[in-house]
Amino acid sequence: MTFRHATIEKNVILLMVLLKKRLGLLDGRHILMSFVRSLPANVFLSACCILLPPLVDRFVGTGGLGRLLAVVLPLSVGLLGFIGIATVSGVEELKTAWGLMSRRGRRAEAVGADE
Repeated sequence: MTFRHATIEKNVILLMVLLKKRLGLLDGRHILMSFVRSLPANVFLSACCILLPPLVDRFVGTGGLGRLLAVVLPLSVGLLGFIGIATVSGVEELKTAWGLMSRRGRRAEAVGADE
């Protein structure tokens, strides 16, 4: 384990302790299950962001378009895969995020219609 990973783990533990003091009892089992369900989607997204840029460089080159594609392509593929895997895995937070975004979109449409 690298120093960076150890520091991240210490920060997560510290933040959970502080949250528990502020909010009271945290549902650790629910948090753990959410982590387990989202892990495959996160691994896929990470793999896309690590493995695809060198492939784009090899096939497109490192010019302006190649640099743009080396960022956009891995993120796009990773995001679509993340959403698909998270949906199949039953990640509840994804449903919450969709709900928030759809409400915000409806609210923006309603504001635009009022003007």
